[in-house]
Amino acid sequence: MKKNFCLFIIIVFAFLILFPLFTECEEEKTPAQVIETMIKAIKEKNDPMRNRMYFKLRIMEGKSVDPLLKAYKESSEKEVKEYIIYTLGWIFDERVIPHLIGFLEEKEAGCRATAARALGNQETEKAVPALIKTLDDKIPEVRRDAAFALGLIADPKSLPHLKKLLNDKNELVRFFTKEAIENIEWEMKYGKHKGKETD
Repeated sequence: MKKNFCLFIIIVFAFLILFPLFTECEEEKTPAQVIETMIKAIKEKNDPMRNRMYFKLRIMEGKSVDPLLKAYKESSEKEVKEYIIYTLGWIFDERVIPHLIGFLEEKEAGCRATAARALGNQETEKAVPALIKTLDDKIPEVRRDAAFALGLIADPKSLPHLKKLLNDKNELVRFFTKEAIENIEWEMKYGKHKGKETD
């Protein structure tokens, strides 16, 4: 009986170790197929599968940009659109930037907030004027994420605009604005913008 139990444990461990190797050997999928699987996983609330497809799209990098943008245009579901924006925010390809900036104008507040965070991930100074404009958004979450993104980009030009937001009525907006200002001031003193002045 003890031998059978030990054999069973060995088989289970072997399966757990080898199963991921077999699944990685599956047929290569196109970006469009991966996106289709990701969207299905989002709709089914299957987070592990959604995350797996997200990482595949990140690995595909530039190949996934156009199919993601196509899927965004074709989708009418808020959660799908937000996750596509989120994914684009982690694909470091210059073609992504103008689209992410454009998403700051979306009707859905969740899409605008996600686009702001995505531009922060990209750390591109090209997004600074649009993010500064977004600091005036009527939705607190969007203002908060725009401030957060400007803190990541750390362009000194955004400091005067962020300082105006320190009196925002929303506590989280004030908190993230303060953090953004501190990060920019640190970058001006010690980091990538050392010696750079605000305009």
